Amino acid sequence: MSYPVPGVMAVIRDSEGKVLLRNAFAGAWELPRAALAGGECWEDSLRALVRNTAGAGVGEFHLLGIYSGVGGDGPSLVAVFVVRSLTGPARLQPEACWQDSTASLAGATERAVIRDLAEFRGDVFVR
Repeated sequence: MSYPVPGVMAVIRDSEGKVLLRNAFAGAWELPRAALAGGECWEDSLRALVRNTAGAGVGEFHLLGIYSGVGGDGPSLVAVFVVRSLTGPARLQPEACWQDSTASLAGATERAVIRDLAEFRGDVFVR
């Protein structure tokens, strides 16, 4: 039996409404995500992910939902946060960029997150 790998995913928008995406593989794009390090809490992992991807700190954020699934790495359990603001200017990593569209997202979890984001009214999603 394999246990789910806990992780975080971030939906980060700039002032123009563009979404921060990361080149995952072979031209496919994904929302920034990372597995939790041993003993790390969700929020600390989110802060590290945003710092490593966007080069800035996390300002205001909220939990969108908890998503489970099975991918190439086995089962996962991902807390998805919407980052409403960054502390300081973004200094993106080479594999990251702001995109107008999320149509090129690679994974089913990312597509569900974008769909849920449009429907978010304050209640956390559990998928």
